[in-house]
Amino acid sequence: MENAIKVSVLMLAYNQEQYIDEAIRSVVLQQTSFPIELIIGDDHSCDGTLTRCQAWKERYPEQIVLHENTENLGLARNYIETYNLARGQYIAVCEADDYWTDARKLQIQADFMDAHPQYSMCFHRVVNFYEANGTKSLSNGGQKETVSLHDLALCNPITNVSVFYRRGLFGPLPDWMDQVTSYDFIMHMLNAQHGDVYYMRRVMAVYRKLESSIWTGGGRKKRALISLKNRDLLLGYFQERDREVYALLRKANARNCLNQSILLRSEGEDADADDFLQLAHQYMPEWTEADITRETEFLKVSEQNPSLLKHTLTTCRKVVSKFIPLPRIRQRAAGSIVFVPSGGLGNRMKAISAAVRLAKECNTKLTVLWFEDWGLGCRFDRLFRPLDIEGVSLRQATLVDKLVYDRPRKRNLQLPRLFQKLFFDARMDEEEATRRMYAGFNFTSWAQGRKVWLASHVYFMAQNIPADAFDGFRPVSELQQRIDLTTAGFNGKVVGVHIRRTDQERSIQYSPTSLFVARMREEPEDTRFYLASDDEEVKVDLRREFPGRIITLPRKAERGTPEGMEDALVELYTLSRTRRIIGSFGSTYSLTAATIGRIEVEIIKKDPS
Repeated sequence: MENAIKVSVLMLAYNQEQYIDEAIRSVVLQQTSFPIELIIGDDHSCDGTLTRCQAWKERYPEQIVLHENTENLGLARNYIETYNLARGQYIAVCEADDYWTDARKLQIQADFMDAHPQYSMCFHRVVNFYEANGTKSLSNGGQKETVSLHDLALCNPITNVSVFYRRGLFGPLPDWMDQVTSYDFIMHMLNAQHGDVYYMRRVMAVYRKLESSIWTGGGRKKRALISLKNRDLLLGYFQERDREVYALLRKANARNCLNQSILLRSEGEDADADDFLQLAHQYMPEWTEADITRETEFLKVSEQNPSLLKHTLTTCRKVVSKFIPLPRIRQRAAGSIVFVPSGGLGNRMKAISAAVRLAKECNTKLTVLWFEDWGLGCRFDRLFRPLDIEGVSLRQATLVDKLVYDRPRKRNLQLPRLFQKLFFDARMDEEEATRRMYAGFNFTSWAQGRKVWLASHVYFMAQNIPADAFDGFRPVSELQQRIDLTTAGFNGKVVGVHIRRTDQERSIQYSPTSLFVARMREEPEDTRFYLASDDEEVKVDLRREFPGRIITLPRKAERGTPEGMEDALVELYTLSRTRRIIGSFGSTYSLTAATIGRIEVEIIKKDPS
């Protein structure tokens, strides 16, 4: 699928004006070889959050999807609305008060998941930032590499800002999803049914622990109740699907309640402690007093005061961490593109149009270098007026350009390749550009913020050429006058015919002249034809076949001479003013003329059998 979204990034937002710029910035600065989308679900914020989102949307209209709730739906329903907009093969999450710190985070996780289909998702280490006191810590100390569904049922080690999972593994969201108090653990469990979870030790995000957040700011008792409610929903889901997971979830809930009971009793909250102890019995009615005692001792050991050495190290870490700045993605320096179009006239026009689109999407300057060769032996300024496009310059190649910027080939001993590797951050020749285009490669992400050299003879930004691709090309006045004079009497009654011959073997093989003759005979007898061809014998044969109905230029268009290329351009734009075009297979010229004129083109091609 052309330009299919690879990763959908979900960002839920509500009254987070203070943080959301950093969150969005960390997503749009991702460097990937594939298209991504950022879906922001604003839950009717009453501060400046929505305004900030709208400003980012204006800057990145093709990358950001902004979903504005007309009323406050709450976390669960906002998540459902946002999740259902996702189109990507994978889903990543970046809450509006968190952010990513590695520009290659999505590329790293997508590459891993592509190469390891047995995993349902992956996650990574993060920096925990305790905003209230400014201290920081690293998550997941001692975390094992592979986490199973059973491991997850007992304990959730995944920080939501780090998660990356396959979309659609379990089908649509459960009907009870709107009842959840926190969606992350629910999603982890639903996905982990379909494969293990992989842990990456690379730190790639900051997780803010805010006093105002649902989880961090809720206090111990509130966190316990949130966890229990979500696990209760999962108990109902897994009760008949997986009895072993169901049993582990019950055990985890009972331990959670027992732990809260211990902590509350130590704080003198005996009534609440008794309530949690009773809940523990409800989850695990088979526990005996001996079981309760054993579990209590286990929990006390895990919660016991650390050794003096560990306590000292933790205190030092907290103090030192206050002076360590939070990591963030560095803004790329402004990039530039040096582009070399190749091939014939139609190919070069397509390629330059694609390069202009690339430069606009990257918000960078573009330099187009025009080389004369056997495929097009004419200066640009003999054919077209200067390109009137901001940030785009086109110049005739100099001797120095031929040494440094030309396409590497035998006649220049491949020397330009060495200079291009030295002077540019990245380079891509025409064969690779064509191959990657058909693979759905994201050229914008590749070129963004970099100094790149690129050569092409195709519209590499998409497999289908947009209707306005050639609007920036304007023939010079002399040639425009010839075009106007030739087409003055067309009045919508002339059909264009383009028959490509000479070195175009596919056109010769698959579009024989006899098929053109047969197709032209199907037109009404009063139809005239404008015939463009690089074969004079074809012109003679068709004049004989359709006497008085063939219009052609008086001389042959020779691509190797300036005069011949001027004629070729006149023919191209003359074809674009016909009613429709009957064209040759394998030739860009027919399609280019049809796109310029926004008219129909019919390609003549014989049955291979």
